[in-house]
Amino acid sequence: MFNRAGIKSVSLRDIAKKIGISYGNLTYHYPNKENIITWLCVQMMEELDKANKVIRNGNSTLETVIKSPELTFDVLYKYLFLFQDSVEITRNYASISVMLKQLISAGKADHFNLYNELKEQGLFRLDIGESEINYLLDIQADLKNMFFMNLADNENRKSLKQDYIYYVNGLIYPYLTNKGLKLFENK
Repeated sequence: MFNRAGIKSVSLRDIAKKIGISYGNLTYHYPNKENIITWLCVQMMEELDKANKVIRNGNSTLETVIKSPELTFDVLYKYLFLFQDSVEITRNYASISVMLKQLISAGKADHFNLYNELKEQGLFRLDIGESEINYLLDIQADLKNMFFMNLADNENRKSLKQDYIYYVNGLIYPYLTNKGLKLFENK
């Protein structure tokens, strides 16, 4: 419902009606919209954590980086409203805004470590310093946010996913060594 209509347009009464319970029953467990959004945010974080474990399990560092957008897309798409209503969340739900910022920071830290592993493996250019890696991570985060902010819930998901993978992975391409480029192109 949040994906289709936005946080502001969906009331607790709408939610109760949609899931077939009384308003009182819903508000007993979730007294306000913030509680529901927080629960959904926690669900998304758990789903992303599962996806990240799958990504890391047995894959090389470069495969992990390349597969990350593919395996996290569906989770992020499922919670599209968190991107599209980010201004609403920032203005009205400070605790949720903090959770999302922590999630982004954790993702950046994880990828920062992955890029340093790629450097150690000779797949990522050694002349790229810490500030440039942080810049790359900021651009990736902004690209991901903007990508999902501008989607409609009914668009061609398969095509969107391919575009998303292409754009996110394309950002690391100039940072790879010749050895890294060969492996990247074979994935």
